[in-house]
Amino acid sequence: MVTNQSQLNKNIEIVSIVDKFLEHSRILIFCNNEVEKYYITSADWMTRNLDHRIEVAVPIYSKSIQHELKTIVEYEWDDNVKARIVDGKGKNEFKTNAEEPFRSQEKLMEHYRELEKED
Repeated sequence: MVTNQSQLNKNIEIVSIVDKFLEHSRILIFCNNEVEKYYITSADWMTRNLDHRIEVAVPIYSKSIQHELKTIVEYEWDDNVKARIVDGKGKNEFKTNAEEPFRSQEKLMEHYRELEKED
C-alpha cells in the first residue's frame, strides 16, 4: 500500500497528450511477475467521475485485442511531441528527449492505414 505522495510518485508516472483528436485511451494494463491483465474503462479515474457516477472497468481476454491495446499504450508512452508529464504541481512540462520526434496520434493513424491495406 502506498502511504504517502512521494512514494506514489516513485511508482506511477502520468502522461497527458492533447493533440488533434480530443480523445484519450481508457486502457489499464496491470502487470505482476510478467503476467499482464488488460482492462478498458468508461471514464477517467478522477474524483468527479468516481464519486458521483457509476463507472465500469471490464477485463479484456482476447490476445489480439490485448496486443492492439498494448500498441496504443506504447505509442502514447513514446510520444515526445504532444505528451506532457503530469507532475501534480501544475507545471506539466512537455516530455522531450533527443530522439526522433514521435507524435502518437499520427503514428497510430499510420498504423491503422497499414492494417487496412493488409485486409
